[in-house]
Amino acid sequence: MEFLTYQQVKEKIRYYKERGFQIRFPGGTSYFGDKNAIVITPVFNSFGKVAFVIIPYQVDSGLPIVLGKRKESPKSLAARKLFDETGLIAEDENLVKVGDPILLKSRKGREKHTKYCFLLKSFHGGFLNLDNSSFLSRETGTPFTVHGPLLAHELYHGHLVFFAKAVDSMFDVLQKDDYCSIMREIIKRKPGVDWKIHLEHFKEVA
Repeated sequence: MEFLTYQQVKEKIRYYKERGFQIRFPGGTSYFGDKNAIVITPVFNSFGKVAFVIIPYQVDSGLPIVLGKRKESPKSLAARKLFDETGLIAEDENLVKVGDPILLKSRKGREKHTKYCFLLKSFHGGFLNLDNSSFLSRETGTPFTVHGPLLAHELYHGHLVFFAKAVDSMFDVLQKDDYCSIMREIIKRKPGVDWKIHLEHFKEVA
């Protein structure tokens, strides 16, 4: 998987944000409409520095919400949406739940649903190339990886708390400077949150 330079990633993010896209983790709503799942996928370069797989999400795509009667498990939902939006393939055993599910209020005609987050330990497959796709039929652009600290600064705000919990769960495998710089950026974005209550390792590096 290609690791772009810091500047190349910043240019990609700028390109998409100027066109009204958000920088999000892959994920979405189940067929039945009762649950939502996002997938946080870390990747490491040869120096052990971490980046995360994201998708550019077109907020105002206007695509209709199509729900059905087929129920699916949270992990099946996460794997399906990951593949649809990135081309990456996740096995159930490699999806690790992050934090407790959250019950969300209804919006845009949906009933209340439960939001799940998973950290993906391993995957196979490769990125979809959606550079020439029509956004009349898709909400997302070509996936790419974003360096951890930069992602903490640019990530859609609704995914920040899950991101913080996922990074904290990776404390033992991350380089300490990556962990600290990611958490500092998240705290800057949400300064009113008492992160010591939510995170196991924050007090060790605060």
